Amino acid sequence: MRAAIYISGILGLVFFTIACIGYLIDLSNYNLYFILSFSLFFLAAFPLYLIEHFQYNKRKDDILKRYKNKKDIKKEALRDKKTDTPYPTFRNKKSGLTWGGGNIHGSTAKRGAKKGFMKH
Repeated sequence: MRAAIYISGILGLVFFTIACIGYLIDLSNYNLYFILSFSLFFLAAFPLYLIEHFQYNKRKDDILKRYKNKKDIKKEALRDKKTDTPYPTFRNKKSGLTWGGGNIHGSTAKRGAKKGFMKH
């Protein structure tokens, strides 16, 4: 959905720029570009942004509700942090391969490896 927000916002900005330039140099159809720019922004980008914002807030409230009534934090802390964290995170979790870097051992992809200083 973010891609649709960005694309419609950027296209609206491009059409608005064309309309302003068309107004300055007296193009015949600059009104069409004004209408296109405002319709893309107010009928596409802005409503999509509001929908995404409300979905984010709903997801955040669900996570906070789930962790609000937890009584035993120690048991929660012992669980695997990758699958289920004791504290809510509001970002999208990314899983998969991670690439090390900075040395000769970082040239291969590792799954689930944690970074450590001078550990082999």
